[in-house]
Amino acid sequence: MSRLGNKPITIPQGVRVTVDSNNIIVEGPKGRKNINQNPNVKVEVAGNLLKVVRNSNEKVAKQMHGTMWALISNAIKGVSEGFSKVLLVQGVGYKVELSGNTLKFIIGYSKPVLFEVPKEISVKIEKDTIITLSCHDKELLGQVCHNIKSIKPADPYKLKGIKYADEVIKQKVGKVGVGGSK
Repeated sequence: MSRLGNKPITIPQGVRVTVDSNNIIVEGPKGRKNINQNPNVKVEVAGNLLKVVRNSNEKVAKQMHGTMWALISNAIKGVSEGFSKVLLVQGVGYKVELSGNTLKFIIGYSKPVLFEVPKEISVKIEKDTIITLSCHDKELLGQVCHNIKSIKPADPYKLKGIKYADEVIKQKVGKVGVGGSK
């Protein structure tokens, strides 16, 4: 049983939710999000409250109850407030440049790495090493951040690479010379 799924979702001012037989469309000042409706749950909108109700007590219906609630809640928050993530590029001589929708990473490879950012995501760069990504779609934002991090994952030995601003990477001790015989 989903405890969150039983809570009603409050729809803020300026956000419109439309429920079809197959889709849930959430529109707001930041954008528009389309969610495929699962046949195991039913979405009811009454005034400024939205409620997700299970059709049965089967295991799949119970699983999708909380999942649909979370997807709809994230969509409503995204179109009203938006989501943002901050990435750090750490390393001597490492930097990022933005031209149009393309990020150019200079991160220790022989050539700069180019990364095309989707047009739904806004990018802001500070001090050539701090990247702030903002979007109304939480899934898209998370996937793009993952793809950027995979260009040069943070190294646990030298702590060089791309990481989230709030991510803690425990530094490992490298090889230590053991005074051996010749």
